[in-house]
Amino acid sequence: MPEGDAIHRIAHTFSSLFEGAQVQASSPQGRFASSAQLIDGHVVVAVRAVGKHMFVAFAAPGLATSVIEQAREIEAEYAARLNSAEAVAALPFTGSSPVWGERAFPSEESLQWLHIHLGLYGSWRFDADERTQDVPASIGAPRTNWVATKGHRHAALKWASYSEDSLYVEDNLAAGEARDLAGQWQAPEPVGQVRLRILSEVAVADVTGPNRCELISDDQRLVTESKLGCDPLQPGASQEPAMRKRFIELVRARKRPVGELIMDQSIAAGVGNIYRAEALFLAGISPMRAGNRLSKARVGQLWDIICELMTRGLEIGRIDTIRPEDQPDPIPEGDEELGRWYIYHRSGRPCIKCGTMISEKLMQNRRLFWCSNCQN
Repeated sequence: MPEGDAIHRIAHTFSSLFEGAQVQASSPQGRFASSAQLIDGHVVVAVRAVGKHMFVAFAAPGLATSVIEQAREIEAEYAARLNSAEAVAALPFTGSSPVWGERAFPSEESLQWLHIHLGLYGSWRFDADERTQDVPASIGAPRTNWVATKGHRHAALKWASYSEDSLYVEDNLAAGEARDLAGQWQAPEPVGQVRLRILSEVAVADVTGPNRCELISDDQRLVTESKLGCDPLQPGASQEPAMRKRFIELVRARKRPVGELIMDQSIAAGVGNIYRAEALFLAGISPMRAGNRLSKARVGQLWDIICELMTRGLEIGRIDTIRPEDQPDPIPEGDEELGRWYIYHRSGRPCIKCGTMISEKLMQNRRLFWCSNCQN
């Protein structure tokens, strides 16, 4: 299942291709046909990523301009308030971002939110006219090298079913080059069971196999977001006292192992298996230690590390957690994971810091990795 940084990257790509554009919506598979009709011909006015969830707002053409202006005003106001710790602390807090306590968008019936959760098997495919649009190379795979397509105009984001937390990018040298006899860009035919296709004059996005694909109201979006925990990739997360404090409180209020808690999306939205292993290792915390047995300082440090690692993953397009000063040169033969991670997928191999063999067990049916000497 994709971790939060991948969803934020997908949302950024979707926003860069479609925000402000009037689009056609269809369901080649047929399962989303009636809902697609409700947003067909509408304008994409906002794109949000929260944890592992993505929300896309559609408005009727006559309403779109005012909605976009309101959204930008609210974003600017929120960014300005982040510069004041006192102002941030005073904001209402109902989810992983203080701004969620406020209604960010009008709730007119003509405003619809598309809610996407990819789950284990969902995928997005993008294509665009290379003359006017650019699918950023920054949407590259968190676990594999970026496979450059011709001009970086096409990328298929797919979470493979054979391996957890796995994303690969398919190469297609013909992408972005399909044209009709008049030289106009043409969207490629849908591939596979496409639940929803979003099409503009210069770009197309197909989603297949999502765990959740639904249209919801703004009220329903707010309810969904309020159930999610602290998102390390929300604007200002690492500097926001209210969010950091909330994470500390949520973890320390529970007797469950911290290895379970930070994978709980109502506590830390977007954190997955790789970030769990690596953040706990860098914080020196055993995944088996109960949340209520950790000090505020240690949980606060854990939050800072999670923010650091996920922000880096968002920036570079893959999950590389090992710091340059810790990376061995050359990387030991047969231990290629050490080129990217401290302990993830390294069970039975020596800890880079102390030499103790990395341990592995199942925790809530997910593979858990830790160093029994460095983490306590």
